[in-house]
Amino acid sequence: MKNDIMQPKTFNARYMSFEEVASSFIKPEGFDEICRNDHTILTGSRGCGKTTLLKMLHPKALYNWKGIDAEDVKNRIPFIGIYIPSDAQWSYQIKVIKKQLTKNSVFGDNLFSGVVNANVLVAICSTFSALIEMLKLDQNFEVDLSIELIENWNIPKPVSPNLASITLKLTTMVNNFNIFVRKKKYEVDLPDICYSDFINLVSIGIMIFENQANKLKLDFFKKDYKWALCFDELEIAPEWLKHKLINSDLRSRDQKILFKLTSTPGLDELRNKSDITRPSKYEDFNVHKLWVHDKKSQNDWHIFCAKYVKSHLSKSSKAIKDLKSIFGIHSFDDALKQSENVFATCKTKNDTQFYEDGLVWKAMKLLAEFDKSFYRFLLRKQMDPSNPIPINRNQLNSVHRKIKQIVYYRYYFTEQSLQDNSIKLRSRNVNLFNHGLDFIFDIADGNPRAFVILINSFEKVIDSNQELPIKISIQARIIDKFTSDFFYPRIENYPRNIINYKSKIFTLIEIVNCIGNYFFQRLVLESFSADPVIFFYMDNNCPIEFKAFIDIALESGAILNVEDEIAIKGVRKNTSVYRLSYALYPIYKLPQRDYKIIGLSNIIAPLIDKNRKNIDNNQIEIDFHHGN
Repeated sequence: MKNDIMQPKTFNARYMSFEEVASSFIKPEGFDEICRNDHTILTGSRGCGKTTLLKMLHPKALYNWKGIDAEDVKNRIPFIGIYIPSDAQWSYQIKVIKKQLTKNSVFGDNLFSGVVNANVLVAICSTFSALIEMLKLDQNFEVDLSIELIENWNIPKPVSPNLASITLKLTTMVNNFNIFVRKKKYEVDLPDICYSDFINLVSIGIMIFENQANKLKLDFFKKDYKWALCFDELEIAPEWLKHKLINSDLRSRDQKILFKLTSTPGLDELRNKSDITRPSKYEDFNVHKLWVHDKKSQNDWHIFCAKYVKSHLSKSSKAIKDLKSIFGIHSFDDALKQSENVFATCKTKNDTQFYEDGLVWKAMKLLAEFDKSFYRFLLRKQMDPSNPIPINRNQLNSVHRKIKQIVYYRYYFTEQSLQDNSIKLRSRNVNLFNHGLDFIFDIADGNPRAFVILINSFEKVIDSNQELPIKISIQARIIDKFTSDFFYPRIENYPRNIINYKSKIFTLIEIVNCIGNYFFQRLVLESFSADPVIFFYMDNNCPIEFKAFIDIALESGAILNVEDEIAIKGVRKNTSVYRLSYALYPIYKLPQRDYKIIGLSNIIAPLIDKNRKNIDNNQIEIDFHHGN
């Protein structure tokens, strides 16, 4: 297996060592922003690379990084990273402590403060250890450093004067805290670490290390580095810690300390809005979005994908000139031409495709023969359904070009029922519209973990001596398998997936299915519209309980926020607008196009009504399938 950003069985950077993360790291376009001398929140769904980026700020990762841009970044980065992973057990432990300590909440608060503080100190010991190794400092340096840390952090003795022993002592301390809770020992004397602020403890540790290093007059510290506390996965951290970091610590009293935080979208919204004396978020921290939300981020993502694929396929036995020679470019025209022999000889060049014997002309003509709503649409536009050529240049640009993909989709997926002449879905074993280099880049939506898995599948085809470029039908099958076997199941089985509304239970995947099926229904089965819907927003008529769906769906990667991507008409400024992840589009047979927006309440109304009827009949199961 060639070097990856994430290996197939260990692609979650949380469980990889700093050396492993560095060995396969490919610098994304936005990495320089993360390395700036400011507070930063990295936000995105799981799998979008947050942990990889944060771990790469640790000195051990930087030291082991041998990439093309590695030396330049190492010379310019103005801080030393301290990687602090959140623990999924924290929130559970707090619930247990609060439940058992209803009459002694102060003890519980102090106990859990000790848990967080100990984890932060373990993290800073890891960074100190990496620096000692990297700078080749002798054992005496570590001994002197450890003695002062033990004294000034008030770590209970006995403990040997080395960083490994301090780490063990802190880890044992946290384990003892858990024992206190299990045994309900609430009268014990807690160590001093439980009554401290970790910012003060970190400041003390930094001061001690720098004082020791300055005695040696090391060239390394002539740069006057800052220190970055890199808190990872704050979505699983307790609320009090998130509020502390956002509303207090980002304006740290110690100018030597920076904060680099990662979370799913919305962490910056925890800012205490009642405190009008605070500066705006852009004055005291930078939000870095790790998903495709505008044209620049899309371009950056494409550059990263190209770098990754070229690196990944560099040892291929085949002579690969460029990526287009492998995948080609996405083309609705090519897909439709290959779908049926009737289109094989149709003209596709420039405007000829819109006139007699052109591909668009043929698709419009055939669709009008059984789709009465489209037939009426053409009549309203003063066109002959049997010969739907543009009546003038203006109509060519304003109508024909606009509806081209919609016509293709409706014809490709529908046909006339022989029983009652109604429109029915056409059986398609593979969706040929899903192909091409740009389509493959976009379908991963800025998610490196998903992209790696998809490219690994294509690599097997390339290595099997298949003819290049890879056939459209083969690409479509690989994409369909990626969606159905990897992406859909991870949404379906997402651990936090329940939405409660009026004593009814909805799951994440039920609502996602409802949205996807709704968009497909409106696109191909309902009356023809030149402006179908593909985006949604949380409108005023939507029950507030479904805000939980938005949060969970963003966290899981089922939906993305696209408010920066398009100009939205009829929606208040600053209203968040969403779409399904492109990785789900093959499931629901949707095109990667920008169409209109609709309120979420309109989409979920049938789901709520169906759920209510099923409950009334004591049948609460809702039947949703993949696609239609």
